[in-house]
Amino acid sequence: MSVNNEEKNIEIVESEVLETELSEKEKESVSVKSMEIPVSELLGEKTGVEEKKEPSEREKELSEKGKKSSEKKKFKLSSGALSKVFSLSNILLGLRLCVIVAAVVFALAAVNYFTSPVIKGNEEEKGNVARSALVPDATSFSLYEGDIPESGRNVSEIYVAEQNGDTIAYCVGITTAGFGGDIDLVVAIRVDMSILGIKVISHSETVGIGASALEEDAALLPQFSGLPASSVDNVTAVSGATVTSNAVKSCVEEAAVVVNALVKGADSE
Repeated sequence: MSVNNEEKNIEIVESEVLETELSEKEKESVSVKSMEIPVSELLGEKTGVEEKKEPSEREKELSEKGKKSSEKKKFKLSSGALSKVFSLSNILLGLRLCVIVAAVVFALAAVNYFTSPVIKGNEEEKGNVARSALVPDATSFSLYEGDIPESGRNVSEIYVAEQNGDTIAYCVGITTAGFGGDIDLVVAIRVDMSILGIKVISHSETVGIGASALEEDAALLPQFSGLPASSVDNVTAVSGATVTSNAVKSCVEEAAVVVNALVKGADSE
């Protein structure tokens, strides 16, 4: 019996020793495990911080597209701002031009307003002087207020030259196209259809050529004095001023047709 008890006691002691050893091993394993977790976590966190992943091709492409889009937006903004600036400057320039044009037009209108009466007065004075020189024996001149015959397309006015109440001649103001521009003339024709003469009021002919042909002492105008109106074709053109000479001849012919119509109308009355 004692032997059995001793064996049992030994077994109990051994089992307790085993349990103690097992418990200590478990504690060690648990402590090791508990230490392993934070270390690994720390290592993992550290490696995550230190390691830098290289961007993929897709990410690079998206990044480049983002940069380009931002640059385009900046360019659009800048171009839009520039267009606004340019449009504003164009508006201001247009307004300035309008103001300048309006000022020029106003100035020209003012000059014309103040000078046109003077010019008209000078032309009337020239006409009066021309009529008096062409019909020196007339005692008065009166503006013809009747209808100008249809044949006088270029006739601007007609003055009736009278002597003691009797009509002795007509002074026809007429305009024709010369070589350099319009030629304004006064043609005096007696009631017997003889030409008294021609006076030049204004012209734009070339100096030294057409202008010389219109001078009173030149070869052209004196040919008409005392000539029957039906013989205008016999007038010789000035060499080098053919256009001017023919223009004057056409004026005299037209004036003669008008005066002839007025004389016939007066006779029929």
